Amino acid sequence: MRLYSIHKNIYINNIRVSNEIIRISYKFRPATIADSENLLKWRNSIQIRSISKSKSYIDEDSHKSWLTKSIEDPNCILLIIENFEEAVGVVRFDCNGDKATISIYRVPESTYSRGLVKQSTQWLKENRNEIEEIIACILPTNTSSISAFNSAGYRQSTNYPYNPLEE
Repeated sequence: MRLYSIHKNIYINNIRVSNEIIRISYKFRPATIADSENLLKWRNSIQIRSISKSKSYIDEDSHKSWLTKSIEDPNCILLIIENFEEAVGVVRFDCNGDKATISIYRVPESTYSRGLVKQSTQWLKENRNEIEEIIACILPTNTSSISAFNSAGYRQSTNYPYNPLEE
């Protein structure tokens, strides 16, 4: 497992298309129990399991229990990322003091992914200003995520004091 981290100086990206700058601005909303079915479907998809630490299929009861605890936990921020009211991604921040661990994925059927990491990081910066460092734990085989986090300003940490995925 590789650890990546970023400190506070983050900026939202612009995308150049046909010589015009188009800003994709995602909307972030808190996940609710009403999202349970979709969250479970997305999490159990082959695409998401293949890049996750846990590759196992999650049953509905375990998922509902996890979702309820996550929604109620003030240190867990679980957001649905939307573009034009279509879910395009899911991000979770597990906060601990001035640090947060990020877990993010693109909804499997979505075609949007550009800027998800950067805008999610910006969202946290704007909404939880006590966070000084964000940590991402990425499997070395997940080259798409490594690229996305690098593009968002994250850098690999070789001597990080702990690995949140080992807790």
